[in-house]
Amino acid sequence: MDRRPSKRKGRQATQKGAYGQVAQAKSLKVKRKRKGALGAIVVVLLFSVVAVLAFPQARAFITQTPVGGPRTVLTQQRVDIAIERLELPAPDLSGLAYVDAASLIGPRFEDVEVGEVQKHISGATEVFTQKVTATAHYTNKSVKITVPVSFEFTYDDGNDTWEQGPVTEEGQTVQPVAPPSATAIANNIGELLGSYDSQLASEFEGASSTVVSQLTAEGGTMEVNLLKSRQEETVTMTVTCKVDWSDEKGWIPVVVGTTTPKVTDKSVMSKLSCKPGALVRLQGTLVAEGNGYLLRLDGPMRLTMDGRSWDLDVVSLVPGSDMACYFDPPVVETDQPQAAEDEAERAAEEAANDAEVIDPEDEGAVAAEDDAVENSEEEEPEKKRDTVEISTLVGYRVSVVGTISLTGNKSGVGNSPSDDSWGKIYPVQVTLSEVQKL
Repeated sequence: MDRRPSKRKGRQATQKGAYGQVAQAKSLKVKRKRKGALGAIVVVLLFSVVAVLAFPQARAFITQTPVGGPRTVLTQQRVDIAIERLELPAPDLSGLAYVDAASLIGPRFEDVEVGEVQKHISGATEVFTQKVTATAHYTNKSVKITVPVSFEFTYDDGNDTWEQGPVTEEGQTVQPVAPPSATAIANNIGELLGSYDSQLASEFEGASSTVVSQLTAEGGTMEVNLLKSRQEETVTMTVTCKVDWSDEKGWIPVVVGTTTPKVTDKSVMSKLSCKPGALVRLQGTLVAEGNGYLLRLDGPMRLTMDGRSWDLDVVSLVPGSDMACYFDPPVVETDQPQAAEDEAERAAEEAANDAEVIDPEDEGAVAAEDDAVENSEEEEPEKKRDTVEISTLVGYRVSVVGTISLTGNKSGVGNSPSDDSWGKIYPVQVTLSEVQKL
């Protein structure tokens, strides 16, 4: 009887080795080698950590050696803070003539730029820097100044920060924004005239001066009117100066011409004696001076006021709040022969009275009002005249009416011939109520 187990139904017989080959058993020596290598690595790492902790020099060497450059970026905020804290000396304008250096405002920084990181080798050390450039701006009522500045940040690897270096100024550029002081130039007219004509400078030494200026921020021309008083006569002359800007020297005025000196006998000079506040009428040529106006008299005038005397050829004018300016003469309705006679008489009066006091106490307005009430029924009201801007009358001979006063500068010429105290700016001005073209 066959006791072998019967084959299960559906189970196929396999060939020898169908169950696969048994892998060779791993040697115990290989396992032991791997465990030994891992242990050695752990021991090396432990010794490395102990060495770093035990020896600061080794630790410092590891941390202070940058890899590929700084580890910290120089931020724009850091740069802005450095710019705001810059302390710069005030620009030196002492070498620029006729330039006002007072009340400078600034610095105000613009055009701030940060350069790329630069690598330098100093011995065996790598040094990383970044350069910052900017423009410092200063200004006042006279000039505008720009100063290029720069400084560097140097990377401190030990503290991982950027350290700011000293600031460097790279020159300055000065640009005028307003005309120079014409009065300051006139104060030196003796020296300027001496370079042009020493004889004229000697003749007008100590003369008073007034200015008619059309200077702008780009320079231009100006006229200085000189008046020299002698015992029996006065001498007047106009000096023309050209003024140009130089980046190295400032404003440079040069005399380019003069008029022929005019001598006037004091016995035929116009004379005006009044109190401050009197209403006066003067005649001359209206000229513009900066933002104001002057009246260049037809000839020298001896003015006596407030206990002093002045020989004037130019008077400062101040437009009044109720000023009226007329280009056309007033219209008077009369017959033609009479009109011609009146015109001739008026011209003769104007020639004889180029300076007169209309109202010593400036009370004429009240009197005129009373007269107007009394004669309102007898005369027709005067026709309204067309007025013009005062600038329209510049360059014309005019008759001005206004209140005369002192400006605060009481320098002048006394009645004594030995009194030669002159002011560079005339102390008299007229506040205008009417300007009429002649």
